[in-house]
Amino acid sequence: MAYETCINGANREKFDLAVKEGEVDYSCSIRNKAMELMEQGNVAMTIFLCKAVLGMSDRPERELPEASPLDGLAKALEGSR
Repeated sequence: MAYETCINGANREKFDLAVKEGEVDYSCSIRNKAMELMEQGNVAMTIFLCKAVLGMSDRPERELPEASPLDGLAKALEGSR
């Protein structure tokens, strides 16, 4: 796109569209290269994609149950005494 087209207010929509298309193309290019590296066995890229795309984490969040299944057993044993 020519410089004159970019600065002309009447062509602002065309310019904005061209920029967005370029951003999409760039993002797709990066994504394709990342997938290619992962397929070649690049461990760092595999880990990155798992975290970025799948939402995985290297710090698992564990939720502890409010009550342990053994609590019921302990109460039952106390009652039998």
